[in-house]
Amino acid sequence: MPRENATILKNVISVSANGANTGVMFYQPNDFTVLQDSYAIKFRYKELSNLQYLFFVAALQKSIRFQFDWSNKAGWEKIKNRFISLPVLPSCNENKFEIAFEYMESYIKELEVERLEELEAYLLTTGLKDYKLTEQEKVILQDFAKLQDENSKRGGAFSSLDSVKNLEDYLLYGGSLLDSKKQNFITHALSCLTQRALKSLDTSKWAEFRIGDLFEIHTGRDVIIGRVENGTIPLISHQNNNNGVAKYIKKLDNRILFDHKTTISLADRGVFCAFTQSQDFHIGTRVKALIFKNKNVSKEVRLFFVVAINMLQVKFIEYAQNATDKLPDLQILLPVLPPDSTKAESVNDKYNIDFAFMESFIKEIEKEHFLSLIEYYHKEMSAYNEVLDSSLATINGGGALSFKLEEYLSFYESYKTTQTHSTQLHWQEVRIGDLFEVRPTKAYKMTNSKLFATSGNTPVVTNSSLNNGVSGYVNLEPTEKGGMITYSDTTTSEGIFYQPKDFVGYSHVQGLYPLKYQDKWSKNALLYFVCAFRKAAFGRFDYANKFNRNIAREMKVLLPLYPNGEIAFEYIESFIKALQKEVIKEVVLWNEKELKVAKSLYKNYN
Repeated sequence: MPRENATILKNVISVSANGANTGVMFYQPNDFTVLQDSYAIKFRYKELSNLQYLFFVAALQKSIRFQFDWSNKAGWEKIKNRFISLPVLPSCNENKFEIAFEYMESYIKELEVERLEELEAYLLTTGLKDYKLTEQEKVILQDFAKLQDENSKRGGAFSSLDSVKNLEDYLLYGGSLLDSKKQNFITHALSCLTQRALKSLDTSKWAEFRIGDLFEIHTGRDVIIGRVENGTIPLISHQNNNNGVAKYIKKLDNRILFDHKTTISLADRGVFCAFTQSQDFHIGTRVKALIFKNKNVSKEVRLFFVVAINMLQVKFIEYAQNATDKLPDLQILLPVLPPDSTKAESVNDKYNIDFAFMESFIKEIEKEHFLSLIEYYHKEMSAYNEVLDSSLATINGGGALSFKLEEYLSFYESYKTTQTHSTQLHWQEVRIGDLFEVRPTKAYKMTNSKLFATSGNTPVVTNSSLNNGVSGYVNLEPTEKGGMITYSDTTTSEGIFYQPKDFVGYSHVQGLYPLKYQDKWSKNALLYFVCAFRKAAFGRFDYANKFNRNIAREMKVLLPLYPNGEIAFEYIESFIKALQKEVIKEVVLWNEKELKVAKSLYKNYN
């Protein structure tokens, strides 16, 4: 909300005085304000540290929480005279005492280390530290985002490049050095795939053309790679991986910065390999730059020419067989238009080259492989970074990461299987009442003070939108079985939860009981449904606009379905597992960092 005319508070304890959360308290370390039915309390005698305030919150909650309810609200006039238990320092005078603030601080620090160690042990024993996504899981996560888009419902998330205007737009997006590595990898991969595809074409009616007739040829002057400064401009050398890029450097004085839109690079010593670049570039010692005499060429045409030139590699297998002297007279095979065709390019009328065929041929390969190549790149980069720190890869411009055609083709077959599965899905709204019976959960008819009088292991699910709806644990028999969805009909959509354990129900807490697919509603499927249910209910309900069960039955949620109309439970299961890995990755990394810091602080404090 706007800060203007608001009372901004900080480093105090907030108290909820009304509703299902009456008596709930939190320490607020950052700027905030309170709204109706809430207030804040501050320690009278000194400024407390964050950890000391956390101790006070726990002491206050122990005394006050569950002692109030709808008919007995936790206003300040009621709670200010309550007593709380605090640690004190020894004193000879029993009427005078001093609060043990240092003990409070130490206790919270020790507790923090203990809980972080428990989390570490839990992550290890449950296998959740393995947060690496499989290729299928990566596809499903990305697929999910696009399947929800109306434009993607027609044919699945990855059925086309509708969401990417063209390859070059995508490759140039961001413009960072890390993106450049991906650009190089994918461009080279498309070149290899095109070369493979050309071998199966009938080229009997194509024609041969001298390289010297099509290009102006420039030879690179001496560049000592170790002496140039790191930068963002590709330096092309005599190598056949990483799209020919040896290093990213600063602009070289008195050297040509070649326009990538009109120029192809060619390494012709030791290797014979042409490349097209996605940004302007320098060439290294004796590397060739081939500038199109017909300047008006598309990126697809550049890539096709690269492939046509690379088809000559068989002539220069040995290092001694360099192409320097022969290059202008080397001939490449290109598609041509029929003699009577009117489609000839104006500049190259005499050659009658079929540029339109080149463009369409490359675009078809892009369309088929582009997104799978991105997936393959991330898979390879992940494996590469396990061996070599990514910072070294950045300095080298990509280092040893190279495209392996046969490995990719094997990956692509697996990718297509997942792709086929996902494109069978469509999204449709389903009425909640057709899937679940919505009815009140069974509850003990007790006041809060009696309900929470005992301490035990059975969760009590109340109208709270916090802590999965659980307000406490009691020594009572559960009234409901776990493995179901609950929601409060008196609060907002944030009160919708999946309950994993047997629990005690509560007044105004509704339960969803499956009418169909009873054997399909697993934990993951219900977690997915909770998200869909929350999205459908978001912003519609509050204390004034009750979320009653009749409304809930008629609500519709968006679910993935197979063509036969059945819910795609297998897809949902895979999606939640993939999402869990994405989330747990942050938890694992955070826990490792916090545990290290907490142990260090606790050691120093003691």
